[in-house]
Amino acid sequence: MGLLVVLNAVRMSWLVATLLLCLWVTTGHCQQNPGFAAPVANVDTIVGQPAILRCTVKNRGDARVSWVKNSIPVSMGDDILLADKNRMSLINTGRQYDLHIQPTVLADEGTYTCVIYFSSGYNSSSGDLTILVPPTVQSMTVNGLEVRDGQKVVVEEGTDTLFNCTATGKPVPNVIWKKLGEHGKASVFFRNSTVLMANVSRTASGRYSCLASNNVSPTDNRVMDFEVHYVPTVAPQRSEVMAVLRGRTSLRCDVDALPAATQLDWYKDNRKISQGQRYESTGRSTGTLILELRDVRDGDFGEYICRITNSVAVKEASITLFEVATLPPTTPGYAELDVGSGHRLSYKHIPGDD
Repeated sequence: MGLLVVLNAVRMSWLVATLLLCLWVTTGHCQQNPGFAAPVANVDTIVGQPAILRCTVKNRGDARVSWVKNSIPVSMGDDILLADKNRMSLINTGRQYDLHIQPTVLADEGTYTCVIYFSSGYNSSSGDLTILVPPTVQSMTVNGLEVRDGQKVVVEEGTDTLFNCTATGKPVPNVIWKKLGEHGKASVFFRNSTVLMANVSRTASGRYSCLASNNVSPTDNRVMDFEVHYVPTVAPQRSEVMAVLRGRTSLRCDVDALPAATQLDWYKDNRKISQGQRYESTGRSTGTLILELRDVRDGDFGEYICRITNSVAVKEASITLFEVATLPPTTPGYAELDVGSGHRLSYKHIPGDD
């Protein structure tokens, strides 16, 4: 019985001592040191946009809290310690100690540490602020020459042509070239910032876009109009054409030129044919050059030259007009007749000449 009384007395003394310790000793077993309800998170933001670094403190009591960037003090309590304090502010409540930066600049990037100071030591938690930068096309060149946005670039067919496009941004942008088709849709992709077109052909002509992207909006691009100039081509649709006296016929040459033809002419006996009552010439730089002959006469038979001229060269082709015997028409007016060897005859019947 006496032993039981002694044990109860010891137990009561321990409980009283523990209670007193909880009430008066702030660093004892009954009160935890200040800490973090959640770690400081990493933050990504676009340059010029705001950034918020959050520090959530638990069991703060009278502990002091501060922000440190790359070992340099940023704040203490309610005070911003940096010279550039106009862009920074604090949310300092019992639980939150958040650092607001607006607008952000590239120099703001770094590791930010929230530090809690208390009587027996400190706790800290760190997060990285990353400043992202949208892409910007800095330079677009063709064969080393700078090209402005929307500019036309001209090269000669058969030459080697080098496209190059450079861009800045963070992270480093990806740069691709696109050849634009109808309605601005890309018809060809070159997934490099540099593209070499060896022995460039006329089919490479078109509108090209250099596009830079790095998953930070907006993307950036430049465009240029690319023209491959070449020696004109000319070819007769038929090298021999037949006609009847007093009839009507046409001579045709297929032509192609870039730059556009400065002259599209017909010649006979080394003399340029002029538009007139019996001659009519039509055509464009790319397509068909046509010479219409009306009321064919003896002097019209012979060799004709169709000639195309542009700033690169002059090219020509020949067509020979042959006479065939008059054929009686079945009805008045114009008609065509197959005269063999792949030729068709155009003629006009004039009443009274049968």
